[in-house]
Amino acid sequence: MWVYIGYACLTIAVVVGAGFAILYWHAKRRASPDRIVSFVYLLRAHRGLEIQQIRKAVARALGDNPAIKVVPTERTNCFIIQTPDVALGLADVNGPYVPDVGEAADRIRDFLCKKAMQEHQAWLAVDQIGDPPLDGTAISYRYIGRIMAELAGDDVLAIYCPENDQMNSYGLDLPALLRSNQPMQALVQPRAVKTVHVADDDEEMAAAVAEARRRWPQFEAAFRKRRTMQGFAVKVPFREGESLEFMWVEISSIDGEVLHGNLVSDPEIISSLKLNDEVVVDLKDLNDWMYSDGREMIGGFTAKVLERRH
Repeated sequence: MWVYIGYACLTIAVVVGAGFAILYWHAKRRASPDRIVSFVYLLRAHRGLEIQQIRKAVARALGDNPAIKVVPTERTNCFIIQTPDVALGLADVNGPYVPDVGEAADRIRDFLCKKAMQEHQAWLAVDQIGDPPLDGTAISYRYIGRIMAELAGDDVLAIYCPENDQMNSYGLDLPALLRSNQPMQALVQPRAVKTVHVADDDEEMAAAVAEARRRWPQFEAAFRKRRTMQGFAVKVPFREGESLEFMWVEISSIDGEVLHGNLVSDPEIISSLKLNDEVVVDLKDLNDWMYSDGREMIGGFTAKVLERRH
């Protein structure tokens, strides 16, 4: 069984105040439509980076260039990165990126990004500070992308770009995309779905499936009261010849024992289906379900089993 289980050289005065400016710009972005040139990681926990760690990451990203400086600010979690082309700010913040995590999660369509917003406990950002280079912000994003690539890790849940309001969940391909000359691809690259083989006689998974089916009325009741963009999905099997693949479907309507929706990922085994295809499935095939209540994901019984194992 197969299961489917983001202009250089500041004056001293600017450097001193920049730590406050980095946080202010992000706070302003969260409260208004203003855009800033930045990539943001949503993190499981606060990094607490030291300046030597940042200097090493910048040297790996941009080369050991004496013209590139990493300067601390008055804020312990904010730093300035001076390059020959652009000045950047780095913020390493303990706490949620948005004041209302539930409200923000309700505005996110993608389930993995929605989950990342709900679960993150800290954030890390690299921003363009001041005017962009003469050639435009593309240069800034290349610098930012290469630095963020060096700061990637398993604690990253998602990457976010405030300027275009795009978000993508973390994947192993993220650092390579960020190092490329088109780092914005990191925000739109479809994530490879993790496929896990589960034995037919797996008792823990069987118990999780049974719980999902027993608690199905809870899903239905919440779906009847759903909010726009709230997000409801079920996991069901799809067959093609001898192939069998379990996939998540975002539900758009429930008609008795028949469920209508769209695939939320690209199949790895079933070649006749693709991401976002409209599908109709039977409730009798239900393997799992989950929905967002804003603050957290409810359900995901088999997914929790797999998360514990991996």
